[in-house]
Amino acid sequence: FLMIRRPPRSTLFPYTTLFRSRTRSLGGYLLQEEGLAAPKIGFIVSFGGSVKRHRIIRKLRHASRGAISTLPTNSLVVVRAYKDDLDAGVEIPELFSSLTKKVSQ
Repeated sequence: FLMIRRPPRSTLFPYTTLFRSRTRSLGGYLLQEEGLAAPKIGFIVSFGGSVKRHRIIRKLRHASRGAISTLPTNSLVVVRAYKDDLDAGVEIPELFSSLTKKVSQ
């Protein structure tokens, strides 16, 4: 019987800090990654049919184009939609500004 000892999960990424924030219908996660020239954004929508999901992602993508300049240049951002009654034009800038404030603290 050979026992292989694995390190605890927290030591796999020892220098990683994840910043989280939430608005009324969106959640955001920001990770700072070295070597990025511009911020990258991904979207998660896990409710509704295909047409509804893609419509929400299009709204989020359009709203994030105007607010992407507020994010740090070396950031990876994931935006998760929790409700479909979102006002993306208001909530995306609010989410990005709260994430940026948490990074700068």
